[in-house]
Amino acid sequence: MFAYLQPSPDSRRLLQVLTERELAAVIYCPGMAGQGAPLPTAPKLHYSTEPIAIGSVARQCDLAITNGNLTTVAGLLRAGKPQLLLPYTLEKYLTARCVELLGAGLATVVRDPLLETKLDAVLRQRDYSRNAEAFAARYAHLSPATQVHTLQQAIIDLAT
Repeated sequence: MFAYLQPSPDSRRLLQVLTERELAAVIYCPGMAGQGAPLPTAPKLHYSTEPIAIGSVARQCDLAITNGNLTTVAGLLRAGKPQLLLPYTLEKYLTARCVELLGAGLATVVRDPLLETKLDAVLRQRDYSRNAEAFAARYAHLSPATQVHTLQQAIIDLAT
C-alpha cells in the first residue's frame, strides 16, 4: 500500500487506522511530522522523508491512498491501481468523484464515519482493482502526457 497525504485530521486518523490494523504501507506525508503529536509508528509502516516517484511506487503497490491530486490520481490509474481518496478541496473532490464513477476507488469526506469501511472495501473488493486495471488497459496506448490531457477532458465532461 502507498499513501501520499497532506496534513489533515483525516490523514492522521487514517495513519492511526493503518497502525492499529498492522497494514503494510509506504507513506509520504510532507509537513505532517511537525504538526503536534508524533506520527503513528508500526513495524509495517515506512515513512519517506523525500517525494517518491509515482511511476515506480505504482508498479509495486496494491492500493494507493491520496488526497486526490489529479497528476497523482492519473499516474495511479495509468498503472491500474485502486484508490482511497481523502480530498480536501473542491478540485480534489471532483477528481475523487470521477475515480468513484470509474469504479476504481472510493472517496471520503472530512471526518467521514465510513472511512474504515471504505478502506476495507477498496482493500477487499476485487471490483475496484479490476476497474482500475481496465482503465489502464483502455489507455495503455497513450503517452503519459496524452493520458493526463485525456483524463482532464473526461473530468471536465463529467462535471458539465
